[in-house]
Amino acid sequence: MENINAQANNQVKTQESIQEPIINNKIEPIINNQINNQLEYNVTQSLKTTNELIEKKIVNFWADICDNWDSIYKSLINGVYADHVRVLNLFNYLIGDLIKRIDIEITIGELNRLNFKEAAKIVEVYISPKLLIDNVFIVELFYSKGIATLPTNMQLFKYRSYNIKMPIINQIEYDLHTFAYSDFGCQHFEGVNEEKKSIINIVLFVKRESADKLLTKKEVTFVLPDKTEQKLIKWIPTKSNIIDILLVNIIGEYNLVHRTGYIEFLPEGDPLIQNNSVFTELSDLREVYKILDKKEQSFNNNQKYSICATCMRRWYQGNMFVCTRCKNEFYCGKICQIIHFHTHKKICKNVQNN
Repeated sequence: MENINAQANNQVKTQESIQEPIINNKIEPIINNQINNQLEYNVTQSLKTTNELIEKKIVNFWADICDNWDSIYKSLINGVYADHVRVLNLFNYLIGDLIKRIDIEITIGELNRLNFKEAAKIVEVYISPKLLIDNVFIVELFYSKGIATLPTNMQLFKYRSYNIKMPIINQIEYDLHTFAYSDFGCQHFEGVNEEKKSIINIVLFVKRESADKLLTKKEVTFVLPDKTEQKLIKWIPTKSNIIDILLVNIIGEYNLVHRTGYIEFLPEGDPLIQNNSVFTELSDLREVYKILDKKEQSFNNNQKYSICATCMRRWYQGNMFVCTRCKNEFYCGKICQIIHFHTHKKICKNVQNN
């Protein structure tokens, strides 16, 4: 869908002449220290001002959406596809230059990509950090400011909609090329990040025909644990959107941003591939990250790592609520609890009786 980006204001740079100062050696350290303190203060104030401006833009965005929600909602529920595109363009326009740092996804009549008749009149909005960890704080701001003023027939969530039951994408057409799911295979290795949390490192195998269209060799700079740099020649995708689409479909955006370390690409025939190397289907990665979910939940032993019993939405996508009677089932919202109640009420009674 088309995005409307706000045009950045042109900035005029002026050049000032700087004269060489004559400074006594005794007072130079004092002056240098004052300069460093001023620079540090300026940077801190600049970051504070930037964050305040971002927050103000987000507050204004939700105010505009709520003020016009009745007409927006009618266009989404009663309109045709072209109306849906116009609404998305309106969202993008109101976001302004922040559209460079987040994406908006809108679904109608679904709960986390699952169809329910009870959700026919529900609009779900997803805020995405565009697969960049630096944009996550903006997503969190959008969510916290929006959830407080949300219309009753809108649900708001973080990251792209993702359901472990979603069908695998079999084929992608991009830039006059076609890529098949079966053109790729994978190996995975568990590691830890700087925060000592488990991550998954992935090696992607690419069949020769697709590799010729997708990969190129480039020099890549790696920062080692001791902060030194190492330059290596690696295969890099020229059409990264293909990989993004495949992996987001299989493991979800959150896992790709927060729980994935390096992704290395090996085309068919590469000398690094040994004769006895085994690459499995990409879909096997779903189970890998599912195990990671359970490991974190077991290790932390708390309610933070909960999953909606109806739509399989994860805790990192939004606020979760526990059944107040049995304290065993979690839901991402009231509508999911209503849908699941017919199944859950029998279990809930048994738990209470015991």
